[in-house]
Amino acid sequence: MVNYLLVFLVVCVAVQRSLQHDHLTSSQKGPPTTLQPVIVDTDIGSFIDDSFAIVFAAQSHLLDIKLVVTCTDDTTARAKVAAKLLRMLGRDDIPIGVGIKNGNETHHTLFDWASSEDLSAYKGGVYTDGVDKMGEIILSSEQMVDIIAIGPMTNFPTLLRKYPEVVKKARVQAMAGSIYTGYHGNKVSVAEYNVEICPWCMEVLLQANWSVTLTPLDTCGDFMLDSDELKQIFQVYNPASNALASTLLYFCIANKHSQDQCALTVGTPVVYDVIATLLALPIIPAELLVYSEMHVSVNGSGFTVLDDKMGASTLVALNWKEQAEKKFADILVKMYCN
Repeated sequence: MVNYLLVFLVVCVAVQRSLQHDHLTSSQKGPPTTLQPVIVDTDIGSFIDDSFAIVFAAQSHLLDIKLVVTCTDDTTARAKVAAKLLRMLGRDDIPIGVGIKNGNETHHTLFDWASSEDLSAYKGGVYTDGVDKMGEIILSSEQMVDIIAIGPMTNFPTLLRKYPEVVKKARVQAMAGSIYTGYHGNKVSVAEYNVEICPWCMEVLLQANWSVTLTPLDTCGDFMLDSDELKQIFQVYNPASNALASTLLYFCIANKHSQDQCALTVGTPVVYDVIATLLALPIIPAELLVYSEMHVSVNGSGFTVLDDKMGASTLVALNWKEQAEKKFADILVKMYCN
């Protein structure tokens, strides 16, 4: 269950930070000097890991976020969550794209957190056709663009249909699938959420003849920051820590019935999506992860299956190197505390 003493202490810190936050402006922290342009395709608002992944990308001096585009369910509500997170982070210079709704208007926890956010006032601009903006950014880029895909792949069929040339100018780094390991380290594959929501969308992405790298549940399915690492982040006053504290605490208080998701004395919930951001870094990933070239396909039930005949050639981050998870956790904490 939630440790309410810890929650109370961190809420106090968050309140103090929020009072001071108006003194921080976007001009105090501009776009990072970077070698690698990225687009983040996200279902932010459902769970907490998208927030951790976006803050990680924004804090990295190696990545330049060209667009955050929302996917699946109520993509406008998700855009509000992204806008509030980026504004608190001092990165409301980053444009936001509203992605394709899939007809499901499920209400998610963090929608309430950002319900009062005014998208018309967002400084970086909000594009109502986020997929068109994705295509425009990729095709006009002088560099290869990495798409960090951390939600269901519902935007990709339209992107590939309308802008087929993007396969020559973009790569995909996706949190998706389950090869040998399922949730919570169980040694049985499952239909992982990002794939299960739209199996044919994932199959279209895989078969598009471009570079795709996956972090399946085998490597991201039990990654979390422990309580000591979480305390280090909360003890530092900066926009990244402030944004993460606000989203995490709101999520955990709203989900106080969930012992698995919010035992803050143990650490964060599983932050699956940060591993996809790790894949996009020009350096570091090869030092931490073991990759395998596999032929991957998706069946109608949302399982990622190995298929040498019909599967698409895919680079899969299948295992961590020795002590690598701890090394990456240290890198994350430093990024968030910077």
